[in-house]
Amino acid sequence: MKKTVLKTWQDCEDYLLGCTIMGTGGGGDPIAGGKLLAEALDQGLELAWISATDLSDNDWVASAFGLGSIAPPTEERQKEINRLGLHIHPKYSDWPIKELVRIAGAKLSAIVPVELGGLNSVYPLVASARLGLPCVDGDYAGRAVPELVQLTPALSGETFAPIYSEDLLGNLRCIDEKVSPDILEDLCRKISQEGFGVCLMAGLLMRGAAMKASIVPNTLTNCLKLGKAIREARTKGEDPVQALVKGVGGWKVFEGEVHKKEWEDRQGHMYGTTYLKGIGEYIGQTMEIWFKNENHLARKNGKPLIMSPDLIITVDVDSAEPKTNTMIAQGDRLAVIGVKGQQIYRTSKGIEVLGPRHFGFDMDYVPIEAAL
Repeated sequence: MKKTVLKTWQDCEDYLLGCTIMGTGGGGDPIAGGKLLAEALDQGLELAWISATDLSDNDWVASAFGLGSIAPPTEERQKEINRLGLHIHPKYSDWPIKELVRIAGAKLSAIVPVELGGLNSVYPLVASARLGLPCVDGDYAGRAVPELVQLTPALSGETFAPIYSEDLLGNLRCIDEKVSPDILEDLCRKISQEGFGVCLMAGLLMRGAAMKASIVPNTLTNCLKLGKAIREARTKGEDPVQALVKGVGGWKVFEGEVHKKEWEDRQGHMYGTTYLKGIGEYIGQTMEIWFKNENHLARKNGKPLIMSPDLIITVDVDSAEPKTNTMIAQGDRLAVIGVKGQQIYRTSKGIEVLGPRHFGFDMDYVPIEAAL
């Protein structure tokens, strides 16, 4: 069984860079992800992944992930926390995954990330290392998505429950009924909201055969390669944005300066729009990017250009450093990259859960390659 191991901090930085880019504006906090990786290295843990094909069809796998809004803390939220006398203590424990395994009576062979991102591709990797297990080289989206119903196992009818959670207040909960992904999404969001932020979860316990039928393979390796390619471009004095475009097989569609960002924290998600004024060859043009945690609709000069399930990636125009929607601020100079979404999301079922109509836009999905 061949393993890929993050042996050095440089490996971890490359991996984190690639994962954050593929989070398409969401996917969790990369600062928290970096701290988790640093702690794991200091503790001598083996941060490793294996191919999905290395597991047998009868092996048990499960997923560990964070769920909630990526919105920054507000003054109103802090006042409510103070009023209730609560103490927020961000920690990334292994309790949810351990409890899932204990109750189910299953012996896990590996942990599978649910999506890509600066935290949701890191937490499962570190959790698997703490449990002495490998992570699987792949995930259930090939990007980051805001809802459980949009993960590939939901498209193939897999059961998500039981799900165990721990919020930032230390409250522990279990959802053990086999409810639909839509209802489960609702319940999980309420848990994250009651805990004033992101909660840690474990679920999607399934056999290897079902995992292999749902997984987008090799995405962790691809993130590591992407981060390394961008770093090497910077070192050589080459254009890191072009290295990114080449690495993801996408298109640079805009460069602009952020002149406004509107957002709100609502129902367990960060909703908003980032407004860009063109710079360089794009002077005189505009772009608006609508997000629900992740980026889902980019309008260029008022007309739709890129839409989910295709990817909309925003990075610093000079360094290709990714900017999550939590971090983006007025004055940032961003390059916007478009990438084809996974083929499973370009089916009628995939478009139904991740296309523009799902997000409330009265328009049909147009593939990026047709819109350019």
